[in-house]
Amino acid sequence: MPTPGNDVRAWHDLGAQYPRGYEWFYFDLMEGDGTHLSVSLLAPNPFDLSPFVDMPPISPRCPQCAPPNVAAPSRHVGVAVHASVPGEPPNFRSAQEFIHLNDQDTRLSFQADPWMLRVGGATVRRTNAALPVYTLDFDVTAGPLHAAGSLTFQAIQPEWMVPEDGLLLQQQTDADHWHRWAVLAPRTTVSGDYEINAADPNAPPLKKQLVTADGYHDHNWGTRSPAAAFQRWMWARGSAAENAVVAASIVPATATGYTDLRVSSIFAVMGAAGVSTNLFRVVPAATPAALPFANVVDIGYSPSAGAYRAVFEHERIALEFASSYQRRIAKLDLYDPAGGGPAEGIAVTETMLPVLVP
Repeated sequence: MPTPGNDVRAWHDLGAQYPRGYEWFYFDLMEGDGTHLSVSLLAPNPFDLSPFVDMPPISPRCPQCAPPNVAAPSRHVGVAVHASVPGEPPNFRSAQEFIHLNDQDTRLSFQADPWMLRVGGATVRRTNAALPVYTLDFDVTAGPLHAAGSLTFQAIQPEWMVPEDGLLLQQQTDADHWHRWAVLAPRTTVSGDYEINAADPNAPPLKKQLVTADGYHDHNWGTRSPAAAFQRWMWARGSAAENAVVAASIVPATATGYTDLRVSSIFAVMGAAGVSTNLFRVVPAATPAALPFANVVDIGYSPSAGAYRAVFEHERIALEFASSYQRRIAKLDLYDPAGGGPAEGIAVTETMLPVLVP
């Protein structure tokens, strides 16, 4: 498909027009030893409920939004950094900023040329070459927790999204209710370094020097809280051989309905031959976890039918927030329609049940 305009890459300042608007720029990387790191720049932050409720120990009720003030989620931005290491429990290494912006607050800024977005303690810069390069610097402190690093994501595959510039949902009776998703870098090499400490103060910090880690970058933005659009979604991304694999499954909220969903399931394989897309099925886990999630996600038709098939098989839980979110690290087997054994890789998968607040 043709490369879309710069709108899919820009920060949109949605909070200025839509009180429940949200936007996030997500980066992640996977190392050969199974260590996973994710960094999200959130502006506005759709996962910050502190304008409405007290969230101990994550974040107390925002005093500037608490009654008698009017809750202002559009004023809330932040940065989330999470690392998962094989052998460590979920949520062991995590640092998150929750920021209420004041007028003319310098903790949020954007410029389109040269491209730069600053949110709290994180700054990302995009350099346009044959394929883009993203430089991500972050220094985030949350109580005793701290994460800092400087990483370069060099795209090795071009951006991809569904037609209509990434539009996944638009409500038929309210054209201003929509959600878009653009995979701006389906696969990158990642170099640089980072450090993140642990929830246990006696545990040593995780210090990493990277040369050729496997990375990914996408961009989500919409005009309502995610819970207003979706009851649930599943997303996965991984790499196998020279291919990038991205998948998603979406269940719309009752108030919007299936007729408003532009895309209900996505399976895209990006490689030297271009992009192949398909639909998929999900196999439930035999033993439910705290948050029900597929133990095996089996995507696509049989390769004998001339299409890719990807199997994501659970290895460990990396991050979990009870009743609303779970991230897993998974083994990835990608079957090529040309036949032969699967290309093996590693992946991250997530499921979310967005929380509806007043």
